[in-house]
Amino acid sequence: MVPQLRMKSNQFPTRYFLLPTPHYLLPKVFSSLLSLILFLISVFCLLFSAQPAKSQTPINVAGQDINFRIGATFQPRFSIGSDIESKDSRLGFGIRRLRFRTYVGIGSNLSLFTQLEGSGSSVQFTDIRVDYSINPNLTLRFGRFAGAQPRSMAMTLHGDIDAIDRIAIAEYWTKHQTGTDARDYGMEAVYKPNRFEYRLFIHNGFNQLNYKSSINDESATQFTNRDALALSSSIRFFPNNSPNSELGFYAGYNPTPGAWGRPKNSYSIGAHAYHGTFPGHFPIRFKLDVIHTQFNNVRSSIPAQPIVDQQFTGASGFTGYLLRPDTEVFVRGEIYRHTELSPAGEDVTILQVGTTRSFTIGKSKPFQNKLTLAYGYRDDTVLRTSTRLIQAQFQLYF
Repeated sequence: MVPQLRMKSNQFPTRYFLLPTPHYLLPKVFSSLLSLILFLISVFCLLFSAQPAKSQTPINVAGQDINFRIGATFQPRFSIGSDIESKDSRLGFGIRRLRFRTYVGIGSNLSLFTQLEGSGSSVQFTDIRVDYSINPNLTLRFGRFAGAQPRSMAMTLHGDIDAIDRIAIAEYWTKHQTGTDARDYGMEAVYKPNRFEYRLFIHNGFNQLNYKSSINDESATQFTNRDALALSSSIRFFPNNSPNSELGFYAGYNPTPGAWGRPKNSYSIGAHAYHGTFPGHFPIRFKLDVIHTQFNNVRSSIPAQPIVDQQFTGASGFTGYLLRPDTEVFVRGEIYRHTELSPAGEDVTILQVGTTRSFTIGKSKPFQNKLTLAYGYRDDTVLRTSTRLIQAQFQLYF
């Protein structure tokens, strides 16, 4: 059956870090783990001898006024996971992303960008965006797309994510704001003078809200009572006038309940400082992200406080070291706290260490075709659980 096209809704720990795997899990995973290690060694040896891929030439159609390009991303993944307290284990393969992109340029001022994503059981549009260039510095965008938001979320393109997964504080932000894919319907102005970028995004606030009713409908409000739009803005400064290092700040207001039924009237702020935005350009890279969200007027289960305010605060730090032009080792740590789950102030900490091997060196973003290995540890003092995960992800990007 052909799948339907549809719009998508959507410190390092101080203990347990080097705990050995429980003995009764060894028979289950030892042979598979050994096979995986041998397989990955073979793949790394192959990639070290691989030649850089040739760049593609854009395809022009319908004369000189229309320029058409396509692109795709494929990310298969293998993982071994275990919960220390429950003694559960998981071993298996998956596909993180399979995306197909199209770029259509119409004249010198207008362009259309679309992106499809599939994971095996469905095909979904993530982006449908029209860009109109008023001048070289000012662009207007319309449609469903990733507008102004914390830098570590969808403004970090999926092909540029460090350490396999996005940082946890960014994923928490989008799940409780626009929705899990960080896109929304709206309009954005992007202004890029020398060394700066300013964004102002006016949007619905929740990406399931696709307002397309007409005057012919019986009710223009479609049984909803809503009189406010979400507003997001961001600013980025590039000290060296290049995309390889930047400082930035984000602020947003969202009056709409989010994907998990978040309350109305939430405010978010975020900041980041990157030296080496993309791997391969500096011997040592540093990244710091901070995100804070205030949820106002939340209904509480406590009779004495039926309405309360809740807060989420998190920080993430990343360091990467280039062993050679095509190989980077990295470490990333995160810590965050949510007063809804932890009124007493317990934190969740996440640590990841790993290495990435690129086989397209010499490009502007040499680590887009790559193999990444990572070990992750999560210490959740709120739920009293500890989790370990070994991941191997291959990325083909063109």
